[in-house]
Amino acid sequence: MNRLFGNNFFLILLFRLPMELAAQPLWTGPPVWEYAMNVRALQLDKLGHVYALSPKGELVKFSPEGKVLARFSMQALGMPAYADVSDPLQTLLWYPDFQTILLLDRTLNPYSQIRLPMEAFPDPVLAALGRENQIWVYDRFLSRLLKLNRQGHVLSESQDLSLNGLAPAHPIRLVSGPEGVYLADPEKGILCFDRLGQYQFAIPLPGLDDLQIYLDSKLILRQDNQYRVWQDMRQPAALLDVPESSEHLALQLQNAAVYAAGVIRFFRRQP
Repeated sequence: MNRLFGNNFFLILLFRLPMELAAQPLWTGPPVWEYAMNVRALQLDKLGHVYALSPKGELVKFSPEGKVLARFSMQALGMPAYADVSDPLQTLLWYPDFQTILLLDRTLNPYSQIRLPMEAFPDPVLAALGRENQIWVYDRFLSRLLKLNRQGHVLSESQDLSLNGLAPAHPIRLVSGPEGVYLADPEKGILCFDRLGQYQFAIPLPGLDDLQIYLDSKLILRQDNQYRVWQDMRQPAALLDVPESSEHLALQLQNAAVYAAGVIRFFRRQP
């Protein structure tokens, strides 16, 4: 298979999305539950659990019914940048000030801590859960995407992105799915890597400021303060029907979590 055909085939697999997601309202009726809380990051796992990160660095986990299931905070590591909940059985918290990855179980109890030494990782800015108990890290100084094991040892790495002018200056999100790994940057757009961490292609999306995985391998992005979903590379990204103006939105399967004006609202899409 030649590289051009391979990339096009990869794009078709990546961006094929059910038409009803964009064609029908995502939510109808009032929210299932609401919770007053200041939030600076919001995630939703595949089982419908909501994870809210407070401005003070506390992570709070909610059930699909709105019950607080667990809380976690570790101020000794500084302020966590975000949580990766792509695996419902574990959560990754990234602490950039101390270059530390903390792994929590489903009750938000920490069970592993990975400190990235400066001599090997001069400027790690993003981390994400990978498949098969592996972790992805993007180092801005090295201009490389690196795959690590749970001991923090490098298993593989991408080519130097600075050699072809693709190294992002201010990357904001790193997400991983079965089809590959995706690095979001407001200027470069989305840099797409295969499952081995090798760079494949870039999707130019100026103004991109958030990225999340939907149904394991589909991408939902926020651009120009609007949420969009990719369903066909030959067509522009389709706008998502959002029930209200929101600062944060997380979508998985039939559930959606929205944060605005100090309140988390949980919606369930009607069949």
